[in-house]
Amino acid sequence: MPKSPIVAKLVKSDRRKEWTALKAKHQAAIAAKKLDFNAKLGPALDKYQLAVAAVTKLFVAEKLSQPAVQKALTAARPLEPIAQTYLGRVKGMGDPAEKELTAFLKAIVADCAGWEQVAVLFDTDDTPMMSAGQLAAAPSSKRRRLRRSGRLRRGPRRRRRNGL
Repeated sequence: MPKSPIVAKLVKSDRRKEWTALKAKHQAAIAAKKLDFNAKLGPALDKYQLAVAAVTKLFVAEKLSQPAVQKALTAARPLEPIAQTYLGRVKGMGDPAEKELTAFLKAIVADCAGWEQVAVLFDTDDTPMMSAGQLAAAPSSKRRRLRRSGRLRRGPRRRRRNGL
């Protein structure tokens, strides 16, 4: 797969490191709200970041494959509902902590959606479209089959002169 901007964006983020910094910065506000992020979010972020690190290595080497993307997706899927749950709990913490934690949790949800998009990109058929020259050389039964499957690329239709 050629380098995709979606994948490039996803592999650059180190959500575990960001989370550690945010948790230390807003420790007082988290304690006042009596939120326990370590129960679910911490372990899920650890699994997610390990999978993303593996995908990052493959992405840099341009050897990214569908099984690697599936591992990242498998780690991202349980993380999304956890982040959604904490989005509701963060409300009412106070402006700087609430704003930054909400942005972080929304970024996690966006990452999970991004991995879903990458998985869809890998699931699509990579069969190249046929050019007009290749189509002309193909037998008519093959042309019909290609039209039905959607792999046939048609050029612009010619306009008829004088309505004929």
